[in-house]
Amino acid sequence: MEELNIYILTANRKKDVILSFIKEIKGEKEVKLLNDEVMVIPKEYNGDLEQIENYDWIAVKNIDDVIELGSTIPPRAFSCYIGIVNNNISGIILGFTIDNYLIIGCSLPNNDVNYEYSKKLLEELFLKYEGILGGVFVEQNPAISKKMFKKQIGENSLFSI
Repeated sequence: MEELNIYILTANRKKDVILSFIKEIKGEKEVKLLNDEVMVIPKEYNGDLEQIENYDWIAVKNIDDVIELGSTIPPRAFSCYIGIVNNNISGIILGFTIDNYLIIGCSLPNNDVNYEYSKKLLEELFLKYEGILGGVFVEQNPAISKKMFKKQIGENSLFSI
């Protein structure tokens, strides 16, 4: 079944914010990092962000490794996926953008009940995590820049803030 993805773009990339988001979404459930490597835009890349052909692959062992990589300056764009068994929410998504933003997100099965729930959850999380932009999508990867996120919202979102 296709998944709905809820994404929020925020300027707040602090470790405590990321860990708070993960804790809020997972509740008391166990989580597992689904990546042992992340596909990262090369440090010196200056081409078209929609036409990247070669990526750096960087090993990550845990969420702390992901957050540390996401905190590097200059910022490096990548995303990672965290699996969760939590009734309705099946995963957590973290996206770090090339222009120093963070995309926090989660996924849930695509059905009518979850569509309505995803709009409500987007609004709540948007306020709590100081969102700049937010949207609900179907099977959408996180954007790698604020500009690309705006484009995704315009072209692919089912609902946006």
